[in-house]
Amino acid sequence: MNRNNDEGGEDGKKIYETVGPSHHFTKFEDICEFDEAFWEVTKELPIRTGSILRLSSEAYSRWRVKVTEENKEQLVERYDEFRLKDYRERDNNREIKNVEKTPFSRTMRNSMVRIMGHLAKEIMLSRDDGEMEHTVCDLACGLGQSVSALASALYAEEETRGLLERTRFYLVDYSAAKLDKVRETLLKYNAAEVELRAVKDTRFLDNTSKEFDIIMSLCHFHKKPLFPLGTLPIYMALHVRKRKPLNGWKERMRTKTP
Repeated sequence: MNRNNDEGGEDGKKIYETVGPSHHFTKFEDICEFDEAFWEVTKELPIRTGSILRLSSEAYSRWRVKVTEENKEQLVERYDEFRLKDYRERDNNREIKNVEKTPFSRTMRNSMVRIMGHLAKEIMLSRDDGEMEHTVCDLACGLGQSVSALASALYAEEETRGLLERTRFYLVDYSAAKLDKVRETLLKYNAAEVELRAVKDTRFLDNTSKEFDIIMSLCHFHKKPLFPLGTLPIYMALHVRKRKPLNGWKERMRTKTP
């Protein structure tokens, strides 16, 4: 397979040798050829590079790859192939699998959950005017540790319990069984509404017309970023309406500890 002439280069040269530094690959076939050629360059190194297509798209520009409507779906599919391969390797390797069950892993995960819940609470308080309806989305929520930490933090103080009655939670995860359990937990805290979406994160963000005040997602010991197309879809789903300033939430974070 040789498309070097299409790029204005000479026959026999690698695809990355036929283009200038400012060139970005957009054809999926050219991206794959460039990826394979780069692997070839590093074959004599003690530690070889992995595929560029394992990366989040936020890193693509450093590798002269540009996401377009034409190649987007193919890039996501190739990313998913690597992700599923990693999961299979993890399940077949006891040492790797046990890393997620160590005391350190549990401690770090619990700390992240507690801090995320506290931070989300402080942001909600900074924006709240006593009547505002809040929308919170938890992506890949699993058993809902993050969003439950937020609900618990709000419910713990009498003056903040009213926010829960004005907060709509949107839970996104592959597992419908997990979603049902999280909904039961949130309803115990008197949440205004809990909507469930048993769907892939990126598919949800690409197709939802909803906008959110806060989007949460707990990622720990992930070998790759959660979103193959970066965090742009998250930003696009956040509310763009005008708001009051975040009244001193950073100062409160300095004086309060979760």
